[in-house]
Amino acid sequence: MGQKNDQDGADVVAGKFHLFGIFVVTLFDPGSSHSYVCSSLAFLDTVKSVRLDFDVLVTSPLGHQAIVNMIYRDCPFMIQKLVFHVDLLEMPFRDYDVIVGMDWLHRHHALVDCRLKQVTFRTPEYSHMVVQGERSLTSNYFCGLGKEDDLSRL
Repeated sequence: MGQKNDQDGADVVAGKFHLFGIFVVTLFDPGSSHSYVCSSLAFLDTVKSVRLDFDVLVTSPLGHQAIVNMIYRDCPFMIQKLVFHVDLLEMPFRDYDVIVGMDWLHRHHALVDCRLKQVTFRTPEYSHMVVQGERSLTSNYFCGLGKEDDLSRL
């Protein structure tokens, strides 16, 4: 996936981390209810996605829409040599390899500070671990990825 390096997005936190042993450009997005992985990211043959029983309609802030229904469960997302497991919906968007949404942020008691470009974990297990985002990786395309709807309920 590509990323836009032309702006210092004031309202996003992004960085490079490991997923299945490869570097991934990651956006931490508290405006997204789910977490995503780009469909063009090449995983090992042993990594399998499964089809959901429902479709999820994803709408970007620019109005681009996609229906997603494939998920990678319990993926090893490594930050500062610690493994955090994440469920990732497969998506066709291209600015980030991974978008970490509220499902993951809530599960790991993570707070996103867009002004300081930091993610802070507030659990006894991680004892206020702070992750510093990288300013050169930000993009305004996915800020507040936004509206996701379970299409099975429509």
